[in-house]
Amino acid sequence: MENFDELMRFSEIFKPIVETPEEIKPVNDIGTFSKAQPLLRAIITNELIVSILTASSLFAFTLPLSRILQSINLDLSVAVEHMDTIINQTKKMTVDIDQVFSHIFEEAQVYTYL
Repeated sequence: MENFDELMRFSEIFKPIVETPEEIKPVNDIGTFSKAQPLLRAIITNELIVSILTASSLFAFTLPLSRILQSINLDLSVAVEHMDTIINQTKKMTVDIDQVFSHIFEEAQVYTYL
């Protein structure tokens, strides 16, 4: 659950992270700006953005199961039902893989053009 929360938090603050070096630039502090540039180049790669979006979509499937498995009142039958749902969702994703990745790539373009 922590990984999902961290991934969601990163997705939420991605835009401000990308915009910060541009805000630093007018301050005429070339040292700070030059240190921020490598970080910016590392996080705005298409590979990282697509990976984050793909992981987010998969974590969204597994989060309810993770919460059930970590609960004090664990009900295995409910956990098995959620596992079946996850299996069915991932099978559906593999059948519709072109559509799934098309959606992920469209979403990635929003992050790429910040």
